Amino acid sequence: ASGAEVNGVIDLLAEGPAGRLILDHKSGGGEFGAYWGQFESYRTLLDVGQGSGQPGLAVHWIDRGMVEVATPTHDG
Repeated sequence: ASGAEVNGVIDLLAEGPAGRLILDHKSGGGEFGAYWGQFESYRTLLDVGQGSGQPGLAVHWIDRGMVEVATPTHDG
């Protein structure tokens, strides 16, 4: 809505019977919320392009050796 542009590539899109999940690889420090604008852009693009609802979101923190999955909210 603000007209901002994001130059990015979805690292991994997993699709299965339970739905879709965007997984993004991140190195270095940071927190999930710092990338929320990027993830929402990806979700919007996929929703408009395929019309099958918003996928889940996850981050693979390379330096930490862990995957963090966003918890769904009741409003989307």
